[in-house]
Order: sequence, then C-alpha cells, then structure tokens
Amino acid sequence: MNSYEKHQPDSAYAYKNVVIPKMKELGWFGLNNPNSKIICTEGIPDLELFDRFGCDYYIFDGNKSPMGIETKAGFKDDKDWSCFTLRSKCSKEGIKVEYNKLVESYKTASEPGMHPVIPMYKVHAYLKKSEWRLLSVAYAKTIDIIWMIDKGFCNEKENGEDHNFFYTISWNLMIKAGKHPIIWRPSKEEKYEN
Repeated sequence: MNSYEKHQPDSAYAYKNVVIPKMKELGWFGLNNPNSKIICTEGIPDLELFDRFGCDYYIFDGNKSPMGIETKAGFKDDKDWSCFTLRSKCSKEGIKVEYNKLVESYKTASEPGMHPVIPMYKVHAYLKKSEWRLLSVAYAKTIDIIWMIDKGFCNEKENGEDHNFFYTISWNLMIKAGKHPIIWRPSKEEKYEN
C-alpha cells in the first residue's frame, strides 16, 4: 500500500467534514452561495475521466461553468508545513504523478478544439489528525504552482514511506514571486476544545 492509498480515507474525511465547511464559511469559490454545489470525483466511476485530469472536486456555482479543483490534506507531524505539494516521481513505473497530469491537462487545453476539464486551483490543508482540527488551508491557481516548479522555485523531497518524490512550493515564496495564494489560519482568538 502506497502513501496515497494509506491516507486517502483520512483525506476524504478531512475535506468532507472539516475543510469544505471552512471553505463554505469563508466563501471561497462561491461556496457560500446556496445554489452552489461541490462534488467529489474520486472513486465515482462516471467521473473518473475528470479525476484523470487531476480534478478531485468540481464546484458548480449557479450559472457559472463548473470549476475543477485538486486537493491535498497533510497530517505529517500534526504540523502546518505552509506549502503546496505535488508528486514529481513515482517509485512504480507507469504511474502518472500529479505534476505530469497537470502539465498534460494544460498542454491539451491549449490545443485547437480541445477543452479538457482541468483543475483551475489547488487547495492544500494541514490538520491535527487526532482532533480533526484545521491548522491552515490555502489555495492558488494551478498554473501559478506549475510556473513556480518550472522556474525552480520549489524543493524536491522523497517520501520515506513509499519512496515517491514530491515538489514542495512554499506559500511565502509564492507571495514573494507575486503569485498570491489565499491562506487561512486560525486567529489567536479562535479556541479549540481538546
């Protein structure tokens, strides 16, 4: 079992019960609109095509076109790592990693007559898993994250669990590069019960 398979149920639970409610509260992507809907694509056979292009959720906001987002939840050391991550290499041959899926989606989208449904944004949340408490959540344009990687404004690290490699893109470095991720962290006034 790789790291993704191991943590996917926790990530799905975190988004359904913690992250998406916070996104609705903040009004991100128009989710505070009573006519908006958010639909998960993972594990739904009719929506696997969308997942192939890197979209984990689709947001339907009234009369606007649906918008795809890619999501990630981080639980490592119950810490806010303040970065986006994308798998860059897989220890198993033939597996397309997130970075390759996204680059392929954007290249295909630029071809005449092609209109794949691509993730417009990436959302990354960090949680303290023992309490299901949100430590931080941020989103940025996917194309800005790809730009950061392509320009070398990232680090590449190995996951000790499954030996896959991933890029880390610092939220602060994105701000310095003028890419402006939207970040939420609890204020000092916000209290949590243990």
